[in-house]
Amino acid sequence: MAFGTGLDIESLPFPKNALDKIKKHEIITDSVVTDYETNLKEKRQTMDFKSAGLHKKTCAESIPRIFNYESYQDKIEMITHSSYDDTLGRVKIVLTAPIIKNSFALNFKIPRITQPGSYDFLFDRGFLSGLKGTITVTPINKHCLYFAKASWDGPHSGYSNLILSLFSKTAMSLSTNKLFRISGSH
Repeated sequence: MAFGTGLDIESLPFPKNALDKIKKHEIITDSVVTDYETNLKEKRQTMDFKSAGLHKKTCAESIPRIFNYESYQDKIEMITHSSYDDTLGRVKIVLTAPIIKNSFALNFKIPRITQPGSYDFLFDRGFLSGLKGTITVTPINKHCLYFAKASWDGPHSGYSNLILSLFSKTAMSLSTNKLFRISGSH
């Protein structure tokens, strides 16, 4: 659900040098993955993820191109299928990941983003089931600030913390850079 965000670059959870890069229209992404064992000896992993970028265009100009989920398969090399069900508010994406030589079918809840605000998303099935996050879109002068954060705690994925962290950072960075570029920011 959209609502006023009050978000500005200085309040983003990144160090000052990263905030300076965001102000220069660089996309900054971070992902921290850890693992642990429960008292019942179950292996689990956690992931905390965040990404931000300041688009050179206004939100009105950039939002329609960035959140046209159906076109991702035509725009982002690592996505081989993308679709969106407006009735259910669900995205389906098949993502190929050369770094781990695997494909992932992602099917998650997210509203169609059409205006600035904060929007929750949920991976409620499949890979990283239980991952919850928020995408915040905020006008900044004649530009548009995009900020995504997500967290997950679930059964061990079978991938090392380093590989899962690199995969999530790389996938988000490549995708966001490509979407920004084709929507006129770079």
